[in-house]
Amino acid sequence: MPRFIVTQNMGAALKNLRIQRNVKAIDVAKSINKTGAYISKLEKGVLNTIEESDLIEIIHYLSDDEEQFNENIRQLLSDTTMKYSKEESQNEEWQLNLDLFHRFISVPKEYKTIVQKKIEELDLTISELTDYINSNSDLYNDERFSKELLDNAEKNHWYFNNGVSFIVVHVEEDTLQNIIYSEEKGATNYSMLLCILVSLFRLEKYSHDESYSNARKILNKLHIQTLSDKDAIMQAYDKRDQMHTILDQRNNENLPEEDRKLLTSLYEITRKINLFAQLHDIEYSNERLSVMLNNLTEDPILFMGYIGVDLSKLKNCDFQIKKEFVSAVKDLIEEYSIRKPKSPKEELI
Repeated sequence: MPRFIVTQNMGAALKNLRIQRNVKAIDVAKSINKTGAYISKLEKGVLNTIEESDLIEIIHYLSDDEEQFNENIRQLLSDTTMKYSKEESQNEEWQLNLDLFHRFISVPKEYKTIVQKKIEELDLTISELTDYINSNSDLYNDERFSKELLDNAEKNHWYFNNGVSFIVVHVEEDTLQNIIYSEEKGATNYSMLLCILVSLFRLEKYSHDESYSNARKILNKLHIQTLSDKDAIMQAYDKRDQMHTILDQRNNENLPEEDRKLLTSLYEITRKINLFAQLHDIEYSNERLSVMLNNLTEDPILFMGYIGVDLSKLKNCDFQIKKEFVSAVKDLIEEYSIRKPKSPKEELI
């Protein structure tokens, strides 16, 4: 089983997550059959290494369900830096593996359509595509890696080896079938979505570099990205925002103070919505933003009254409590939608 080098980044992020979930260190220790001292050393970043299975088990223990598990991975990676040099990559191997293999992404319909079309054009069966992917032919033909190294490597794991990285991919035929043809939305990891496209482009006789580049373009267009990709995108947005700061009127002292305050609020709201859209998959973002726009169009007074409620007291609540809150709000909407008016209309805001 692969082991990750423990860093202060990892330890601090795990401690922060544990505290937010209101879980004692000793309980985390028991979940992986370790001592409290072990968790203390882990959170201080003074352990040498940790088994990948133990790290994943800790995250699972701090999660009530798969949705929260995915959110916990997102938080861990957001709490730690995703920027490092080649020399530092080996130390941050745990981040890339969480990002590539353990963080699940909803599979958009557009992705399935693109893949299905390519499979049809190539006259492939799922069995043949599975065999091609599992052969890892490009990797085994790469002189930088010995057959022994690849044969002994853990499947579906990112390795950093002497300045270069590699992944030996393995997928079951049933899994591939579900990803590509299931009518349900479904979810899988980023690495698998990338690998399927790269393999199809390779079977179309594109070079390895061309296949990788084409696959990445499709995923980016569909807003399917690693968190490190999204971090780079947000940095680009920040640079663009700097230019907008120069061009916009928020700091125009010729405008009344109240106008400048309004422009600043509108600017920040737009920026936060943009950030939300970049950090979630495209279908989820479109769905939520579409509902928000519809609410604002249908009843702007009610919408502004609702979103104007202060939710800051819920900020540090457990993820499950937040889910229950949202569910309770939906129930209230059903209840109030059939109520009859009791008094003349009053201002909501």
